[in-house]
Formats: sequence, C-alpha cells, structure tokens
Amino acid sequence: MKACYLILIVLAMLVSVQLAAQTPIIPQLNYVWHLGPDLYQAWLGYQNNNATTITIPAGTSDNYFSPGSSDLGQVTTFLPGTHEAVFSVIWDGSYLEWALRTPKSPPYNPHQYLLVDMSAAYEDEDLDTVFPPIDLYPDDPDRAFDVYYPSTGMNTLAFEDLWPQVGDYDFNDMVIDYQFKYIHNNDNEIKDIFAELELRSVGATFQDAFLIELPISFANIESYQGYHDGAPVNMPMYAAGTKSVIKVIGNTADYVPVPGFDIFWNSQLSQPTYPTIKLSFEISLITPVDPGDLPYLAPFNPYINVNRVVGHEVHLPGMPPTAFANPDLFGLNDDTTDPGTGRYYVTSTNLPWALNITGRWRYPVEKKQVTHAYLNFAAWAESGGTINQDWFEYNLDNCDPDFVYPQGW
Repeated sequence: MKACYLILIVLAMLVSVQLAAQTPIIPQLNYVWHLGPDLYQAWLGYQNNNATTITIPAGTSDNYFSPGSSDLGQVTTFLPGTHEAVFSVIWDGSYLEWALRTPKSPPYNPHQYLLVDMSAAYEDEDLDTVFPPIDLYPDDPDRAFDVYYPSTGMNTLAFEDLWPQVGDYDFNDMVIDYQFKYIHNNDNEIKDIFAELELRSVGATFQDAFLIELPISFANIESYQGYHDGAPVNMPMYAAGTKSVIKVIGNTADYVPVPGFDIFWNSQLSQPTYPTIKLSFEISLITPVDPGDLPYLAPFNPYINVNRVVGHEVHLPGMPPTAFANPDLFGLNDDTTDPGTGRYYVTSTNLPWALNITGRWRYPVEKKQVTHAYLNFAAWAESGGTINQDWFEYNLDNCDPDFVYPQGW
C-alpha cells in the first residue's frame, strides 16, 4: 500500500513539474488599420513556445482587455507556434491593453501585457476598403491582392500531336510548364491574369502552335501583352465565340530548332539538352469577373493546333473544342469524341492526347510510349482517374527510369 501511495505522489509531482514547465504565451500586435475618424481595427496573434495547446478563457483574470469590456472576442485556444492575425478588435484609438497569463500550478506565470495602439496604423489610401499589408496595391482602387495557381512552383501540360490517331504516344511533342497569377479587387473579382510558362520539349516533326482559350468575352479584354525572356513579343488574342483565345506560340520553330528528320528538341538521349524557353503574358479586363462564375480556371482550356492548322485542335480530356475546331475530325481513327454527350479527346478506353499534371513532370523519351515509361498510366486513364492517381510521380513503383527523359532541374 505504501508503494501505491509513493507512485501516486511521484505521478503528482511529474504533473506539477509539467505544468510548471509551461512558458508564457506572448501576445502580439500584427497590424492596425485606420478605418475612419476615431475608428481603428487591430489584428492580433500570439507566440506559444510550449509543445502543447493551451486554453485560456476570455474575460477571465488570465485573458482580458482593459479598460472597458474584458472580452473583445480574443482567442482562447493557443496552438503551439507563432500565429499571426488570429483575431481583431475595433476601438477608438485610445488606450487599450491585452493581458495574458499562462496558467500553471502556483505560483502563477506573470501576465504578458500588450499595448494595442494606432501609432503604425495603415491608411486606406486608394479607398478600396482593403488595407495593407493585405492590399498589395495600396495606390490602386481596382486591385488588392494576388492569387496563384499552383500556389508554388509549376504544373505541366504535355501533348501528343498525332490526334485523332494514338501515334507514338510519348507525350513529349510539346511540354509546357505553367503558373498563373490572378490580381483580385476588393470584391474578390479577377481584374488581371498573368501566366509564366516554360517550353521544355518539342518532340514533334510537326511545327505546332500552342493556344489558350479563356471563358471571358473578348469584348471585356482591356489589354494584353506577351513576353519572351521578359522582352515583348507578339501573342495575338481574338474572339472565339463568347470566349477569347490567346496564341502563345504561333510556331514552335520560332523558339526552338526542330529540323525534323527524327531530330527533336529536348526529347532524345542522343541529342543535347537545351535551356527551357521562358514565355509569359498578361491580360487586363475592363470589367472584373467573379471566379465563381467561370466554368473553368487556370490553366483554362489550353490546346495545340497540329502543324499550325486552324481547327486541328488537341485539348485536355473532357475539355470542349473552340469555335474554330473542325468537327469532321471527331470520331476518326482512335478518337471517340462525341459533343452530344460531352465526351472529348479520349480513346474508347479513355486514353487522352493531352495531360495536365501536378508539379514539373518528367516526360518520356522520344518514341517511348507513356504507358511503358509510366507503368500505372493506362490503369489510371482507363479508370477515369479514380485509381493510381499518383501514376505521374517519378519513382520505381510508377516508372521505368530508362524511358524517362533526364531533366535539367
């Protein structure tokens, strides 16, 4: 029995030591907005250096504001780490203090006091009701913040240009990486569209064109401009029915030497590897659009014109052709496109001619079918994308490294 009491005492001491080891949570003032005469909004956060989540009820002697109401909606659950702009308080700019005390066994931790003041308040210079530092364009009432897709890095588009035939099915005829940036206004509407692109492979005898259809009326385009390595280049833009098309690459031969005769660019192990071609464009809209009203967002509806023939379009699976597409090509050879049922650019077993892949994809070498380079591709495609969703990842479970082109990054 004495041993049991001894164990309980030891456990109690361990609990007490653990509580006593808690370090104070530090309140932080992140930024203040000047809303109007005698009206300010402060955004606050905290730093919790403890390894555990700590709860401190609001309005108590351990978590309160003064003077006035002690409970101003402050945070009560403090997760480990530093957390900015967790909550905000609105006040008249007079003296305001947040007191925070991390509880533990007596004696208590001392209070951590934070003076909430307006000395560094941001002014809404452009009167768009979005304040710095969230407002990245403080002098522009039409622009407030940026949204990226993908949020970091780049995704890959890869095309097979022998549609409506399967062809060699190596998906290196055109390989382009992309990242889009939208500039939103204070109503979360898109005002501008920017795209950063990298052409990585032209494994095609044809000299193809690369275009992107946007679900935005051409009449709503205020301005547009294309760039190659930061220098302006001609990227025509025009109406496509109720939508718009920008021709990013009019001819792959404009950027890369593709002599044909079985010599291709960045797809053959026997040939040199060249630096990627960096392209970009920017589009501004007259009337901003709500992204929720658009049928699709980035990368929108990218496609190639095979050998630059208008109407001979190759799109991502399930994406509709443009108003310029030649419908006489639908259903020929290996294609089973049926506009009446919404079926586009797939074979009878759902194999596509274009891919949109998360991350920078390592594509197959010349004349090596993607189904041989990536062992789980066929099962993924035939299932409609329900299985083997990581088929594109470069590892021994997914691919044959001998059939994958070595990348320069």
